[in-house]
Amino acid sequence: MWEKNSSWVLNATFKNTDGKWSVPLQWSFEFIQEDQDSTRIRAKGLQGGEALLDFDKKCGYLKKVVLKDIFRNREVVREMMIEQKSPVYPLFTTAPFYFPVFLCQSERGEYNLERNLNGRKIGSEKIEQVVEKTNIKSLSEDMPEKAKTDLKMLGISSEGTRISVNKNGTNLFRQYWFPGFPWAVYTETQKSKIWLTR
Repeated sequence: MWEKNSSWVLNATFKNTDGKWSVPLQWSFEFIQEDQDSTRIRAKGLQGGEALLDFDKKCGYLKKVVLKDIFRNREVVREMMIEQKSPVYPLFTTAPFYFPVFLCQSERGEYNLERNLNGRKIGSEKIEQVVEKTNIKSLSEDMPEKAKTDLKMLGISSEGTRISVNKNGTNLFRQYWFPGFPWAVYTETQKSKIWLTR
């Protein structure tokens, strides 16, 4: 899915408790290693924080996340295992690693997302993923102006894919993927908007 030495940058804005959106936080992603079974991507926040993301090499799904944060001047490391192939959304972090299931899956699927954090089961939930064809014109009109400008600079011209991940009829996240880009060019949730800048 990714080539060695590939890297990209995402901007993420979050809805504050007063309903206003935060200034964008920047996250840089880079391919760091590959073995027979996995590909590892590192996400680093410009304002702090790091996530190591391990993807199944054959089917492309996210199977492990190692979160590193500084809390009270100490590094805190949390390891999250995703027990079954499933779309994943972040917990306990602002690292924007929303990720669907690719490659070995059909256009619509139901999944049981099970996670273990530092060896303890923290939950199991049934979620659904829906995949549809789309184009750049179908992107949300209410996206931040900065996102509109950045996405225009990317020069997206081909048909792409919109992936919606839902739980009990409520959208958890929606992503827009286009050929030639290493990550979703735009992701939106109820409380965040994330876009590829380069």
